[in-house]
Amino acid sequence: MENPFYPSYVRGIQDVAESNGFIVAIFNTDSKGEKELSYLKIIDERRLEGIIVGREGWSEEGNRFLSYLSKKGVVVVTIGHRIDNVDEVHVDTENGAYQATSYLLSLGYSRIAYIGAPLSKNVGIGRLRGYKKALLEWGIIPDESLIIEGDLTEACGYNIIKDLWNRPSKSDAVLAVNDVVAIGVILGARELNIRIPEELGIVGFDNIRESALIIPSLTTVSQPAYEMGRIACEMFIKRRDNPNLPVQSITLLPRLVIRDSTRNMEIKKKGG
Repeated sequence: MENPFYPSYVRGIQDVAESNGFIVAIFNTDSKGEKELSYLKIIDERRLEGIIVGREGWSEEGNRFLSYLSKKGVVVVTIGHRIDNVDEVHVDTENGAYQATSYLLSLGYSRIAYIGAPLSKNVGIGRLRGYKKALLEWGIIPDESLIIEGDLTEACGYNIIKDLWNRPSKSDAVLAVNDVVAIGVILGARELNIRIPEELGIVGFDNIRESALIIPSLTTVSQPAYEMGRIACEMFIKRRDNPNLPVQSITLLPRLVIRDSTRNMEIKKKGG
């Protein structure tokens, strides 16, 4: 688990599971379809009671296997990952990205790049929608050249800011799909002697511990990771004990955490 965000909700799952007499086995897929299928087959063969899926962007084959397990009676709960007729808990990431982009615009930033995940994997789609929605509300047509796909790593942010800064028309802000990418942007910007936040504003997503420790500290959209895990495990237990309950979908709200990577100045209003 390279992203420190994930252990937080694993802890939420474990705390609820252990207090109710369950043992948690953790399978890390590394975002690889072959690992997804390998682990799902293990769950099927060993007749485990359930699975909590904690990542967006599963392969189509993996999703089909999850549906198969659910129909077979294995309890399936997802976190931030929607499958028909399966219980899920998710954060309104569209709202989070909308808040973040609107905040950047209110501070006077206008050429805001979005560094996201490969759209083919359906990761971060809500964030992209929120980003575009905020731009349009401020009368700005989204520039597709500023929407850049990456691989969710620190190196991704580090390399992309160097590309963005070498363009004739530079970006003055970045919204990153997660804090790990945003931290990579900060590290790359330092090497280019870019002044943060005066020349470049940066906002991340997740509010991992490192986002408060890096210099400058990172403005970010906080997701309630522990609560996501806790609620997902509670949903698993309820479904196990009452298989005929209606399918549940619980939405949690994100929160914008303002730190030093964005300008500290008077906030503008739309159309102002």
